[in-house]
Amino acid sequence: KEKEKEKEDKEVSKDKGKDVEKKKGDANGASASGCPSGDSTSQAKAVLKMGSNPLSSGMTIFQCIHKYGNWRSPAERQTADRPAHLTSRRMWDVCHSVYYSTLDEATNAAAQNKSGSADPENAPEEGKSAEDEKVEGQFVGLITEGIVSIERAMDDTDEGLMADLHKCVSPSTRSLLLLLRTLHAINCNYASLIDFLAAVEEERETDTKNGLIMFYPLHESEFISSKLTNKLLCQVHDPLLLCSGYLSASWCQALAIECPFLFSFTTRRTFFELSSFGATRAMLMLQERFAEQGESTQFRFGRVQKQKIRLSRAHILESAMKVMTLYGTQKAFLEFEFFGEVGTGLGPTLEFYTLVSKALQAAKLGIWRNEAEATKKEEPPPEALGQEQSDSMDVDEKILDEEEVYVLSPNGLFPMPLNPEEEPNADILRLFTFLGEFMGRAMVDKRIIDIPLSVPFLKMLRSQPLSIDDTKAVRPELHNFLVKALSLVRQKQKLEATMTNEPPEVLKTRINQLQLDGSSIEDLCLDFTLPGHDDIPLKPDGKNISVTIWNLEEYVGRVVHVMLKTSIAPQMAAFRDGFNSVFPIRQMQLFNILELDEMFCGSTQPVTIEMLEAYSVCDHGYTQNSRAVHFLFNIIASMTPTELRKFILFVTGAPRLPVGGLKNLKPPLTIVRKTPDPTFDVPSKIADALPSVMTCANYLKLPDYTLEETMREKLFLAMMEGQNSFHLS
Repeated sequence: KEKEKEKEDKEVSKDKGKDVEKKKGDANGASASGCPSGDSTSQAKAVLKMGSNPLSSGMTIFQCIHKYGNWRSPAERQTADRPAHLTSRRMWDVCHSVYYSTLDEATNAAAQNKSGSADPENAPEEGKSAEDEKVEGQFVGLITEGIVSIERAMDDTDEGLMADLHKCVSPSTRSLLLLLRTLHAINCNYASLIDFLAAVEEERETDTKNGLIMFYPLHESEFISSKLTNKLLCQVHDPLLLCSGYLSASWCQALAIECPFLFSFTTRRTFFELSSFGATRAMLMLQERFAEQGESTQFRFGRVQKQKIRLSRAHILESAMKVMTLYGTQKAFLEFEFFGEVGTGLGPTLEFYTLVSKALQAAKLGIWRNEAEATKKEEPPPEALGQEQSDSMDVDEKILDEEEVYVLSPNGLFPMPLNPEEEPNADILRLFTFLGEFMGRAMVDKRIIDIPLSVPFLKMLRSQPLSIDDTKAVRPELHNFLVKALSLVRQKQKLEATMTNEPPEVLKTRINQLQLDGSSIEDLCLDFTLPGHDDIPLKPDGKNISVTIWNLEEYVGRVVHVMLKTSIAPQMAAFRDGFNSVFPIRQMQLFNILELDEMFCGSTQPVTIEMLEAYSVCDHGYTQNSRAVHFLFNIIASMTPTELRKFILFVTGAPRLPVGGLKNLKPPLTIVRKTPDPTFDVPSKIADALPSVMTCANYLKLPDYTLEETMREKLFLAMMEGQNSFHLS
């Protein structure tokens, strides 16, 4: 009897387990919006709401409460979408209700709302049009860089960054990748988040410091997956996959763009070069890689054709624009020569890109923000101004017209804003289109350019959203004011949250007493126009709308929105069109900001004696132990960054070394003994000789000076004066 009873109990337990599993399956089958999990094509059964806000199927319970919960103050509820607070203790002190209805009920309710019975609590504010609501929604999220980056990393919608991975990976793998991407975003923006929490939640300042500041961000290498790296390299080294174009439509492309942190910079650069420029160039690059590694291959390809172009130095920008129109999209390598000069090959080609880069920074073009114009009234000393210009552009002005004036931009180049309500200037758009073509072509031919783009510009290049933190790189003084204004806004919000029991008149008086640097907002006499550009309104009729403490938050948001988005949207669209005409600009999302700068402008790492000994070649009278070679290595290692740029420009034709530094310079730096005439063998005559170079081979011809100071003097003289021409030496 006991055995029979035990058997019956087991059967009952099994039946109950099946029922429980079935109920769980039914519960999990309906997502927040009523769509069964894993089957997006199934018919929705229910709609979940918090208040009158429908909940998206991609949102977690925490996200729903954070965005739509009733833990915010009445003033905060009016801007519920704004990430003004990450969280608060109040969030856990109240009960949050989630309502559900069947699909039929939700459809009827929607029909009633369309007929005019809208919820009065969620009706638009009086005096605020639908267009205003739309504009506000566009600059929501521009408040802090850390939050913007994390929200972007967590975007798991069909329009989000993970959209390309929907077809390539399983839902469980996709969830893990989403988690990794979010953790990586937190890791990269940790310092920004700490500052944000300390600023907006003063009551949690101690907890913030004690609970978060002890967490040290991980090194980027901690996120790299060795297994995925090996798998990706196997794919890109397969000639059949390269020829078929499989990589651009496979998991390799999607994963490398959506989760680039899983691969090292070297791996992503290899994938970029082999998957972005067509099958012919990919096969040639793969053939070169196998040859460098000493591996035999079963296939051989010919060389890509070279298109030689001769142009004039006097009209370098106009000539370059015509060249890109005619040859920018061709598959052949572009090589340049200059009229009246015998130089040909790599040296003049690299100098072409350097000269055009300089020409694009001319102030008369009016395409970049120019700090020199903003500081003219202060009349800084000429030597100080010249020093700032050399730090930002750092190219000998003798390369072009000595009377030319160039943009002063210590934090990098950023487009000059245009009035979004007016038709943009066609000449300016053409220049930005050319800039995109020029940079894309330089990337295809592996040429280095000398255009110091700002961090916000590089972010927009890789479709990364901007925030108020990016205004610091564009206009530092305005950034400081906006930060102080936001602090005042938070004080206002704190008063509204803590003085709920006070009469409205008392609250209004306290808020009107708030001051910024000893003055009220009204005393600053601000209006809704972009600071420094009275012709660019922040909203319709903005010139006649004064800024007060009550609309200060809107003012800050609109300044950031117009400054970083709408006023430069036509220029960035033209730039993207030009870049896409060469190859897809989306491929640049494989790299972060620092990597992008190195890809375009070359390496900035210093050159040491050890690097020179390891990666340079001594020949024709010199060895590594030669006296003159030791002198040269000591001089190069002691150069300032400005002097080193001039030396590299003198030797290679480009102001920076390629990606990876001196070890990736091809051909390698070669140092040979210069004996131009038998009479110079006399020591007293050798001191009068100057060094010379063959830039096409990175070939430095150096006399055997007896003193290091003599070599330094002659080398610097050749660096400064031996520019602007290629002749036989």
